[in-house]
Amino acid sequence: MEGGVARRMTSGPGYAIFPRFSPDGTQIAFTAQYDGNTEVYLMPAEGGAPKRLTYTATLGRDDLSDRMGPNNLVMAWKNNAPEIVFRSRMRSFNDFVGQLYSVATTGDLPKQLPVPSGGFMSFSPDDSKMAYNRIFREFRTWKQYRGGMADDIWIFDFKTGRPGKYHE
Repeated sequence: MEGGVARRMTSGPGYAIFPRFSPDGTQIAFTAQYDGNTEVYLMPAEGGAPKRLTYTATLGRDDLSDRMGPNNLVMAWKNNAPEIVFRSRMRSFNDFVGQLYSVATTGDLPKQLPVPSGGFMSFSPDDSKMAYNRIFREFRTWKQYRGGMADDIWIFDFKTGRPGKYHE
């Protein structure tokens, strides 16, 4: 097996979770609890000071031990734009419903992706489509469940603006 030297990248108080490399490998986006709240951060892949990208209100259910998991979880990078997608409950009326947002690496205001709810997701190579789950189950004990409530994969086409359920 090939590999390099492992080294610690973060040392702030609180958790640093859900790291994702940028498409070019030069940056890492992650979720952390540095300032008491769970937010999206960005740092160089070689190390350095993290930059906070989101500023959201504290939620009542924003703890790692909660079955809903923390808020503002980094999910992916867009392939062709300096944007990070994260799952948040910042505007949700219900702790069980999370939406997908994107935030630019410059730290502009987050924009909601055009789907009503979402969890894990990824983009096609040209960013024209997104595969996603409507229900997020990152911290559920029943995520291997295969019954009638099992999560489906949906495809959203950004060119047509239409979602569709994935069929084999």
